[in-house]
Amino acid sequence: MSVKTKQVRLFRRYSLVLAAAVFVLAACGNKGSQAAAKTAPVVIRVGTHHQSAHDPTWRDAITGEPEMSPDDMRVGEIALKKVQDELNVKLEWVNYSSDVREELLRSVLAGDPVCDIAFLWGGCQGTILGQNILQDLSPFADVFEGDADADWMLLPPVFGRRYFFGYKLAQVDCWPLVFNINYIERVDALKENGQTVYPTDLYKQGTWTWQVFEDYLDKISAYYRNAPSPVRPEVPIKAFQTDYRVTATSLLHSAGQAVYGENGIMFDTPEAVSAVEYLDRLMSRGLVMSVRYGDTSVVPGWTWNGNDFGNGETVFTDMPFWIDTSAGNNLAGRGESMGIVPYPRPDGMAFDDPRYQQPKIAGDNYGVLKGVPADRARLALEALKLYYLTGYRERAGSSRALDFLDTSAEVMAVADGYDIYHEKIGADILKIYASYSPPDTNEFDSLLGISNIWEETITGQSIYGFDGSPKYAVNAAQKRVLVENALAATEAAIASGKTTDNIQPNIAAAQVIAVPRGTDPAGVNFASFVDITDNVDGTIDPARAAYDYSSPDFNKAGSYEGGKGLHVTVKDAAGNERKTDLRVVVYDPDNKQPPTITPKETLPAVKAGTDISGVDWKGAYLNAAVDKDGIDIKDTITVDVSGFDSSTPGTYNVTVTATDFAGNAANITLPVTVE
Repeated sequence: MSVKTKQVRLFRRYSLVLAAAVFVLAACGNKGSQAAAKTAPVVIRVGTHHQSAHDPTWRDAITGEPEMSPDDMRVGEIALKKVQDELNVKLEWVNYSSDVREELLRSVLAGDPVCDIAFLWGGCQGTILGQNILQDLSPFADVFEGDADADWMLLPPVFGRRYFFGYKLAQVDCWPLVFNINYIERVDALKENGQTVYPTDLYKQGTWTWQVFEDYLDKISAYYRNAPSPVRPEVPIKAFQTDYRVTATSLLHSAGQAVYGENGIMFDTPEAVSAVEYLDRLMSRGLVMSVRYGDTSVVPGWTWNGNDFGNGETVFTDMPFWIDTSAGNNLAGRGESMGIVPYPRPDGMAFDDPRYQQPKIAGDNYGVLKGVPADRARLALEALKLYYLTGYRERAGSSRALDFLDTSAEVMAVADGYDIYHEKIGADILKIYASYSPPDTNEFDSLLGISNIWEETITGQSIYGFDGSPKYAVNAAQKRVLVENALAATEAAIASGKTTDNIQPNIAAAQVIAVPRGTDPAGVNFASFVDITDNVDGTIDPARAAYDYSSPDFNKAGSYEGGKGLHVTVKDAAGNERKTDLRVVVYDPDNKQPPTITPKETLPAVKAGTDISGVDWKGAYLNAAVDKDGIDIKDTITVDVSGFDSSTPGTYNVTVTATDFAGNAANITLPVTVE
């Protein structure tokens, strides 16, 4: 989850967990809790990028409605009261106003930490470690250690220090291997004596190995070759669509390895090389497919595989755990259901070999910023620990938070969309689902900020052969130094004792870069189209940047982007370099044809009371707006909502006007309902 926004984030599971059950606090709490303190409570600020999902007291400024369900809020409020009664602490959530990596750095540099304890989404931690803005939590280890119900919360050391505090007890907190049960049941080649042999059967029998899985995919691929999928018939059903980065990580762990594990760098061991070579073979044979953003990119479309699985376009996938419910619901709507199975192990490895494992990535967690006094830092850790443990104890109906993992397995498996009531393999699915739950961590690559190097520069380039890359064994050996250098840079920043700006400046188009066909690019002031800002330096003069305009064809009308646009390079004062490709539009200046605007087939209704200044008219209501050459002109649209009254239910006409770069305009009227 780099950002792999990893940014999106990922609190649906937390909400479902909160909603599982609510019990009276006195049944499991300390009956001798102190009365409310007479002194004013200490306010501990908890930073987050998604306050509405974390804060039980949050209400929408317009509607007054919470995002949490009533049960979520009730449990959260019980936990808040527990913290205030026992510690005289009031937890107060602070929503970041910008990217956490930038805002935390700015606040520490200013000597004014934005919060006492900061939520860190999975994948941002490596950058933040390199800034040296987090306190070492080792002096506070006693808050967690020695408490059997809480010792899982303090994560293992990195670079000899303990920076991170975990909070999630989740059944499945990774991207597990899932399958469409009904699709498998249709394949006669997967039957023995007329009965389907499911992946869960092979796992139980101890025969679920790489070669067995490959043979299994072979039979599925042969059956579904060119078969249309149900939602998009033009897309054929695949045996296994995935995000290759997740598959590669899972295969490493099935072989007892890691990108970076308890023994350090492990991605170039013979076992790890075999794992990636196995994936490479499956992909080259067409048994596994990873959808990428474009032909020139090794980066897969983020969560596309999970959405496509829900649409019935693949039999197996690695399921992003925060969209499993929607995928399961989509399958159920077609009379289908979803199963789960561990990744197969290497041939020759025994079923009970302790090295055979599934990946447990650190994911989201918390850290304490430098500048927060030690006594306040300790109180913040104690308060947040009590808050989360109280919630889990409430939901488990127990005085022990870890009991939640046992008591919630069935309800969470159903909520997550798994068919645990399937007449043949339902019990196996539940058992496998529950096996993912122990809150341990065996993969530290995203925590250390090295995941992108291994996933894309080493693994992706070796699989797709980009930039003349050799195959994985050689590429991993040659580029191990890139990972070592990244780790060394972070360690050096920490050892320096100084706060380090390691954030690249941001480059954005101030306006669409549009020029008429036949323009000599040497005479264009590209800097006038560009805005450059830095989290520390502020605004950077665009004239300082370097502009490479060799990719677009300025004699041919079209939209040039995705590596074929204007290449802009700039450095900030700290030496952080940003390279960006900006879209360039070359238009026909002689065009006299009005553009074409295509609305969505179904227009979304607007809820009464909505602030329509925040409505995404071009994204939610338009399929396309193009000129006569097919150039996207959505960014030029204007919307006339002068007759639109969002406070009164009814249907109103909204006029959308699009103007192409040659000055031709067209408009359409959309009937939009307020309900």
